[in-house]
Amino acid sequence: MFRFVNSYVSVKSYAINDDLELLFNSEHEVRRAGSVVFESVVKLQEIYYKNPFFYINDFDGNGFCIDKYFDVHRSELVKGVVNSESILIKSKNQTVLYNVFYHSYLQVLDFNVFKFFLTGEIIFSFKKSHVCKNNVFSGKLLWEEEIQKPVILNEKITGNKFFGVWQNELLISSKNNVITSFNIETGAIIRHWYEIPGFIFDAEIRGVIPRSESFVLDGDKLIGALFLYYFEIDLVSG
Repeated sequence: MFRFVNSYVSVKSYAINDDLELLFNSEHEVRRAGSVVFESVVKLQEIYYKNPFFYINDFDGNGFCIDKYFDVHRSELVKGVVNSESILIKSKNQTVLYNVFYHSYLQVLDFNVFKFFLTGEIIFSFKKSHVCKNNVFSGKLLWEEEIQKPVILNEKITGNKFFGVWQNELLISSKNNVITSFNIETGAIIRHWYEIPGFIFDAEIRGVIPRSESFVLDGDKLIGALFLYYFEIDLVSG
């Protein structure tokens, strides 16, 4: 049974931490039950949580991290949380590892990353039509590989989503309805998924995977749905 606890007005977004603490924001305030955490003159974007920080950006490119004590740490635009001390931020069109408590900076990527995937000490990112693997704590580039297109495609392809890692394969989708796997150690492309012979959805989606970025990694499968259609890619059999 559900029990009504409270309601709030003017909520733009919200996030819940591992202790079930709720933070939510309007355009100019971040609040928790009964109190204001901080106010912003500039309009705020959406709030997120990744252990151990809540984080939120404003529309001027300022970032705010909120720790478990609800202390607010200001930085440049926050991209994501790395560990209990560090976050990724945008700084001068670079991606930088920033220590929230010691205020130290380390350049990780020489470009402003938009889509990335963190696992342990590794960050995978898209750089134009390439996938990069870097050590997030040293910034060292471990490999960089172009997202090669299947033979059937003529145009270049660019990545738009990381699904994650399955066994030794990094799985990504591309804007051309292509799903590609890379060897996580070497960067070599292992396989592509692109064609679904006989499948017709509309004038643009014919015989190919529809909206590959909507798929999710679920155990040994990639699964996706489009209206009445359901799709599975068995990663074991291919």
